[in-house]
Amino acid sequence: MNGNCIAKLRYSSMTIIESELSGLKELAPTLDLSFYMGGSMIRQALSNAMLGLEHSLHKMMVFVSRMLWFRALDDAMHIGYRSSTDDYYNIMLEDDSVQKEFQNLLDNAGVAGKIMVREGSDGKKILYNKIGKTIKESVPFFPTASSGTKALYTLFYWYKTAPDISLMCVDEFDAYYHFELSETIVDLLSKLPNTQVLLTSHNTNLLTNNLIRPDCLFVLTPEKLTSFTNATKRELREGHNLERLYMGGEFNG
Repeated sequence: MNGNCIAKLRYSSMTIIESELSGLKELAPTLDLSFYMGGSMIRQALSNAMLGLEHSLHKMMVFVSRMLWFRALDDAMHIGYRSSTDDYYNIMLEDDSVQKEFQNLLDNAGVAGKIMVREGSDGKKILYNKIGKTIKESVPFFPTASSGTKALYTLFYWYKTAPDISLMCVDEFDAYYHFELSETIVDLLSKLPNTQVLLTSHNTNLLTNNLIRPDCLFVLTPEKLTSFTNATKRELREGHNLERLYMGGEFNG
């Protein structure tokens, strides 16, 4: 934290066999670890030391507890933020404004039809996709949606239900998207006011100053992670075509 080691632990079969906690004890002088029974050492510190809400350890744990990783390739598959996604299929059944917002996203994606809420045979509300001129020409949305549409819904679900995410990591976020939709998604996520967003992609069309600053673009290899600004000796300017430079090997160094 700020260049200082807070806690260094080495485990074997969930048992600590080596530890260096001087940094942690310096941050939390009243900490008593004599009753430590395993688990998160930082959580133990917060539970047993008199630390205020403005303490750096508390702020760090709040940040970590609100981190989210998910893959748009799998319905609601995620790690972090919260354990349950029980509302995954229901976020727009009672809110017309959310339904309209998702419809706009579908329109931008070129997905045919209009979504609507109807009652199923069991009396429960279900999201449908109206693909014809009449209500009868509608099909249940989720069972008939393509992989790309489901991926888009997964991203929209987290966008609408988790406004206080601290760090959002989306693996292969645009695997099923065309270039224009990928740019729309990046622009949408960039408007999250208090969230850091990490996206992985093979889409070189996103390498543009109009969408992402060069210092926010990274080349990932098995050996290292390097920002565009640190991967070249060239002074990158707004008028540069970053995609052309990348394809020409400018950022291989």
